[in-house]
Amino acid sequence: MKYIWTACFLLYSLISFACLNEDHVTKTGVHKIDAFELQDLAFYKYQDIAAIQLKLSNLLVQQPATPDEMRSVKNDIAVQYIKMGKLKDAEEILSELIKKYPGDYSVVINLGTLYELQGKNKAALQLIQKAVAINPDSHNGSEWFHIKILEFKLKNINDDKIASQNILDLPVPKKRAVDIAYEIRYQLEERIPFTPAPNLMMAKILKEYGDFLADSISIKAAYVMYQIGMDYDRNNLLSLKESRDALVPYFRKYHETVPQTGIYYLDKVLPADDHEKVNTAAALLEKGFNYFKEREEKRKQEGRQKQYFLFGGIGLIVALTGIFFYRRKKQTV
Repeated sequence: MKYIWTACFLLYSLISFACLNEDHVTKTGVHKIDAFELQDLAFYKYQDIAAIQLKLSNLLVQQPATPDEMRSVKNDIAVQYIKMGKLKDAEEILSELIKKYPGDYSVVINLGTLYELQGKNKAALQLIQKAVAINPDSHNGSEWFHIKILEFKLKNINDDKIASQNILDLPVPKKRAVDIAYEIRYQLEERIPFTPAPNLMMAKILKEYGDFLADSISIKAAYVMYQIGMDYDRNNLLSLKESRDALVPYFRKYHETVPQTGIYYLDKVLPADDHEKVNTAAALLEKGFNYFKEREEKRKQEGRQKQYFLFGGIGLIVALTGIFFYRRKKQTV
């Protein structure tokens, strides 16, 4: 029997140390949420126009050799125009591309995003839904968030009624809490630079996200979201200040440190000579939007490793159990 207990201990150890986790706690006192890091919840307020202009300049001088390369370059040029606010220039390019490539995911979703920025929400929703049908796993499976936003916009709810509305309808069925948290974070990373404060709808989204994080992931993360939301709701119509302050007793109860909210909502890129040694969200963000993709891929790899360890451990337990009963049977003969 000792072999079985040894195998169980080894299995537990392998699973426990398969990946490293930050220590977070929810309002109900649940600790150790897998694969969640507070630094991933940092956002830029604005587009980095200088970087966008540089990328645009490089794209404009390219000479694509094939039609597919031409489509890719034109699509990327349109994206830079969207980020710079040159929506008419972007629309000219994307309207031409979608006629030639109606089934191309990137073209469809970029035109849908453009239409949303132009206030053409019905057309935007149709294109985003089409894009998701083409590629359901796009943007790490987070486009449900984009669809929820557009569906809400089409209701034409006045600001004085937003407080009583439910925009995101969290949690999302059949999704893990940590996956929901990262998917919303991914969407906010791209949406916040396009949404100058104040904006009550964005404030409500951040409140719903904060409520979800507090209940399911991390009171630290919720505190940060409420704080960012306060910039979008400067008249405190959604009582975000009260929501933030209501978390303070939980920090005391669970001996947690209140996060420094200023490093999660950034005006500009902060310089850092060595990203690995500078332990701030701002420095990590300098790696650009690829940082989140790298974290997501790493998280998936860690998930696969856990599965390997789990099945390997189960196999070990089965083998040792077989040996145990075989020896026991042999002894009784």
